[in-house]
Amino acid sequence: MLGIKQTKELIAGVLRSQITHRCYSIETGKSLSSTPSSLYSGAAVVFDIDGVLIRGKNAIPQAVKALRILDGENKLNKKIPFVTLTNGGGVTEAEKAAAVSKIIDYPDGLDKDDLPVDPNDGSMSDFNKEKIHAVMVFHDPRDYGRDLQIIYDVLKSKDGVIGNGYENSGKQSVPLYFSNSDLIWSTDFVSPRFGQGAFRACLETLWDKTNGDGGNKLERILYGKPFKVQYEYTENCINSIFNDNGNGRNVYAIGDNPLSDIDGAHNYGWKSVLVRTGVYSDQTKHKYLNSNPTAIVDDVEQAVQWIVDQEVSRVD
Repeated sequence: MLGIKQTKELIAGVLRSQITHRCYSIETGKSLSSTPSSLYSGAAVVFDIDGVLIRGKNAIPQAVKALRILDGENKLNKKIPFVTLTNGGGVTEAEKAAAVSKIIDYPDGLDKDDLPVDPNDGSMSDFNKEKIHAVMVFHDPRDYGRDLQIIYDVLKSKDGVIGNGYENSGKQSVPLYFSNSDLIWSTDFVSPRFGQGAFRACLETLWDKTNGDGGNKLERILYGKPFKVQYEYTENCINSIFNDNGNGRNVYAIGDNPLSDIDGAHNYGWKSVLVRTGVYSDQTKHKYLNSNPTAIVDDVEQAVQWIVDQEVSRVD
C-alpha cells in the first residue's frame, strides 16, 4: 500500500490531474506558449468542462466557437491563453483532454502529457494484513455500499490494518483525502447527477451515526474547486505560460456550478462568468442567491465574448 512518499506524490497528482494547461492554436496545432508575441498577456481564461464545454458525451454547440475566439478571432487580434480546471476525475489528464477534444471536435486543442501512472504496477497483496497509510478518493464510486464499507473499515482499523479490527477509542486511524466536493454535476441527462460530494456526505453521516453525538468528527482533507490550493496551482500554470508573476492580468473563470466554479473564483479574487448550460439555470437560481458571479450569460460563447469586450474596453 501507500508509503508517505507515494502519498505525497498522489496528492500532487490530484492537483495536476484536474488541470489541462497547454494552449494550442486550432490551425497550427503548436503550443501558444512557444509564440509569446501572438499572445494577449492581459487576461487568461479558466474553463470548467462539464456543463460548459460538454454535457456527458455531447458537445455544447457554442464550445468550438468560444475556443476559436480565444484563438485570435476577436477584436484584440490576439490569442488569449486558457486552461481547463475540472472537478471531474477517474482518468488521467491526457485521457480527459483527448476525450473532450474528440467530443467538441477541437483537434490538438486540449492536451497534456500522460501522468506516470501504471495500473499494472505491483502484485496482489493480502490487504487484511497490509498497513494502509491513507484513503484517497479520486472519483465518485460506482458502488456506494461496497466502497463506504471498505473506507469505513480502513478509517476505524487499528493502526491502519483492516485485519486488526476496529480501534476502540473511536479515533480515525489514517488520513482521508477527497479530490473534489461537488454535490451534483452536469451530464447529458436532463437532471444533475450526484457527485463525489454526495459520497462524502454519506460517509460523514455514517461516521457521525456510529460514533455518537460526542464522538470524534471525521477528519478529511479536501481538494478541487472551490478550495484555494487548486486556484494557487492553476494560477502558477497560467503564469508559466508567460514566465511572469501575473501582475496586472485578469483571470476569468467560466463555470456552470455556483458552489464550486463561481464561489471558488470569487474567493480567490478572480472574475467569474456563470453559464446556464449546466447545473445553474433560471429554474434553479433561487438556490444560489449567495453566489457572486461577475456576469451571467447563456453559454460559453457569450461568456468568452463578454470577456473579450471587457478587455477591449480596458486597453482602449
